[in-house]
Amino acid sequence: MSPKLLTLLSVSALNLCLGLFVYLKRKDQLVNRFFAIFTFCMATWSLGNYMVQVYAGTRDGVLWGKITFGAASLIPLSFFIFLQIFPEKSVLFLRKDLVIFSLLGFSFTILSLFSPLIVTNVGTDPKGLVKPQYGPAYPFFGLYFLSCLGYAFFTLARKR
Repeated sequence: MSPKLLTLLSVSALNLCLGLFVYLKRKDQLVNRFFAIFTFCMATWSLGNYMVQVYAGTRDGVLWGKITFGAASLIPLSFFIFLQIFPEKSVLFLRKDLVIFSLLGFSFTILSLFSPLIVTNVGTDPKGLVKPQYGPAYPFFGLYFLSCLGYAFFTLARKR
């Protein structure tokens, strides 16, 4: 197994273990639950990247590409929600920004999994995996991802 693939599997396993550890430590705490969700999204994304590398050029490669983008759609959203309740133990309120990012995150997850609008193909050449072929909604996915992640970091800086 190549070092790149081993790294992806290791990162996935570490994220899963970290999420489980934090969740099981205080599963009654909302902040622990959302941290676990965030790490599970990261673990799924890492595992998806591994599987895309392994199955590139096949129908399974495209499926794993869709799963990878589906998980990636939830990474900034879960991080944003986690930061809404971290570090203080507060109740999560439905605010306009939370509703908008949630709708976008789940919409891009559905589009990623069930349509060719985000990723259409994952191919290979003799050197290995080539850049995936993206669908017409991919630029909007990128805009959502960067906006949500940026706003999450803004929230963290504001809380500091």
